[in-house]
Amino acid sequence: MKNLDKDKLPEDLKRDLERVENEKINKQLVAPEIKIENIKVEEKKESTTDELLGFKVEAEKEEDDMIIKLKKPISGIKEIILNPDKITGTTLSHLEKVWRSRNRENREMVKELDGEYLAMVASIMSGISYANIMELGGNDFTKVTSKTRNFLLVD
Repeated sequence: MKNLDKDKLPEDLKRDLERVENEKINKQLVAPEIKIENIKVEEKKESTTDELLGFKVEAEKEEDDMIIKLKKPISGIKEIILNPDKITGTTLSHLEKVWRSRNRENREMVKELDGEYLAMVASIMSGISYANIMELGGNDFTKVTSKTRNFLLVD
């Protein structure tokens, strides 16, 4: 408090400071409380920043979003985990060539909107055969291809 220029303080702080000095409150007790409050505020700021930026929460959500629990299990498969790390740019380029060779008549078709292309990508990402992906029930197939489409278009 010795190095503090009291004239530059806002009026409400000047009054509080004057009250503390006049009432002869034990300043040693007040100071640690202020430090503790500042530490708590800083901790809250950090966690709020992490939450706002979505570091921990977003990572957990992304992992959960890529797991599809099947309503109708097929060939002993109860869930499909789409792992983007299993697919490379080379693989995606190759899949596109295969898909384009199958769809020569309809060149204007957008591959990310085609169920067959999405099933090919999902097959690589999940490690489940293309045939099994294509045999999924409509609801499960739609979930798998939607998650795959989101990966291709959003990420």
